[in-house]
Amino acid sequence: MTIRLELPEDIAPYFNHARAETMREAGCDPGGGPLDPAPFGMYLVARDRQGIVGLAEFCFFDQVYSSFADAYCPERVPLASYGPFGQFVGTRTIFVEPSARRRMPPVFLMLALAGCRLASSLGARFTTATTSAANRGLLGLYRKTGGELVGTLRDVEGVPCEIAVLVFQLANVMSHPAMARLDGMVEVDPEIAKEIRQRSARDAWRGRGGAREGQGGPRGGAVGAPRGRR
Repeated sequence: MTIRLELPEDIAPYFNHARAETMREAGCDPGGGPLDPAPFGMYLVARDRQGIVGLAEFCFFDQVYSSFADAYCPERVPLASYGPFGQFVGTRTIFVEPSARRRMPPVFLMLALAGCRLASSLGARFTTATTSAANRGLLGLYRKTGGELVGTLRDVEGVPCEIAVLVFQLANVMSHPAMARLDGMVEVDPEIAKEIRQRSARDAWRGRGGAREGQGGPRGGAVGAPRGRR
């Protein structure tokens, strides 16, 4: 298996498939039509000899939002207590094809760790992830890889359940025993990473009619979940 950083515009068809399946599995409405990948998103694509087996999507907070308050309700998810805004990356999607979910090493884990290593190489110190607060299996996996539960969100539009928000300190994640398995597996072109990192939400969506709801514009929820209510 290989994991490769791709430009957002090059993986749109598979992204639509992965995002729709992820939302369906979470019991969410996938929306009325296809969504474009966020132009400022980091997309890691896992492939084997048969084709694509999974995808992970990450966005730097400062490429999407102007402050923590734009990303999450600060009273319920106090991310500012961990570190500076510009050092956070949000995990939006990690999807693995059902046929590849029993592989070893786990594709999900490898995609998550590859995203953490990429984020760290670009200067991030923290990543966030969201899942259903009732999903004990995924919450357990996140905790095993260093995730700390920061808070929960209710009444998030289009999401029928309470959402748990976790934060990962990358310095701790980088010491995960499986991190060494990424050597020789991950392909990251530094020029592609640099190009994506320099994009911003407002610049990227300019000339495209603005971001549709849920597409990851300045308030579209590209990093984790919308703010939600108490």
